[in-house]
Amino acid sequence: MINNHQILKVLKTALVIRLVLLLLSGNALLLQTAHAQVFVPEQQVIVAVIDEGVDFSHPVLKNKAWQNLKEIPENGLDDDRNGYIDDINGWNFLDKNKNLSIQGSHGTKLAGIIAGEKNSKNGFEGVSSDAVIMSLIVCRQNYGCEQSGIIQAIYYAVDNGARVINLSLGDTSGYKKDYDQAILYAYERNVVIVASSGNSPVGYSLAEEPMSPICNDNGKNMVLGVGTVDEKGVRPSWANFGGCIDISAKGTKVFAPVPRQHSASLYEEVDGNSYATAYASGVVAALVKKEPKLLASQVISRLHTNATGKNFTVSLSRTLSDQYAIERAVKPQVKVIPGTTKPKILAQNKAIKLVIR
Repeated sequence: MINNHQILKVLKTALVIRLVLLLLSGNALLLQTAHAQVFVPEQQVIVAVIDEGVDFSHPVLKNKAWQNLKEIPENGLDDDRNGYIDDINGWNFLDKNKNLSIQGSHGTKLAGIIAGEKNSKNGFEGVSSDAVIMSLIVCRQNYGCEQSGIIQAIYYAVDNGARVINLSLGDTSGYKKDYDQAILYAYERNVVIVASSGNSPVGYSLAEEPMSPICNDNGKNMVLGVGTVDEKGVRPSWANFGGCIDISAKGTKVFAPVPRQHSASLYEEVDGNSYATAYASGVVAALVKKEPKLLASQVISRLHTNATGKNFTVSLSRTLSDQYAIERAVKPQVKVIPGTTKPKILAQNKAIKLVIR
């Protein structure tokens, strides 16, 4: 019979092997102590993409899947006792299992914009390419998303280490208080929720017709609401506006990765507020990577107040100006333009201006 001492020895060996692998990959920090050098794995920013699933076989996403190191793969047990069996990279809240097979291409595009690795052939790179993606499935292509799944996924993301939650979705039935507690739960634990303002045949004001989950602020600014602009910094006719929107990003002609079964070229040019929201999530991930002690309220305030400027070119391919865009949000030097309110991020792909609208 195996005793506790033998089990502990096996666990210690596994930990040493895992640390050695991290060191070989260069993904570790060296800490100096009074008596010895201690190697600690570098903390990665985890971004939860609550959507249709992510194709992690795509070249720019093959190394981007979050790994639940507390769970032993394929043993049929809930090793970390979080209520989910074999949740190695995330969870399928539709089928209530570990199967993360994609339901469509939407989630893959979002994940690529947020954290995709650099493609040297076409210059593509995600906004925060150091981040990793936690895939949480709550939507089926052409069938929409489950409200209960979205709420459960928010709790899961918070409890399992996500620092940013991307919600490129909206409740078509309008505003519902059902989301309030989950959003409050995330906010109080300094997890930043970045939410879409949506698309409509004709864009409408969220001040007049609030929508969930972007407007579930619980009387405070608990959600970073994202609007859409085009490459000229103008709101498209289909983009919702006002009310719960804090910042805006480019959501037209966005270059994004797609699953192989959806396009042999592996990339598409897409339009939609979802992609503007993903860009904002990438900026948040870059910000909390640089300043991990920021509260959720401080992150939202930093972007809302300071991510602004004129004639400020940004490219998704990680040019110097793109990095400067992120640095500006982190350590801003901003001129306030008289008579304006609510600064907006207008960013991503091909020479976009950051302005206040």
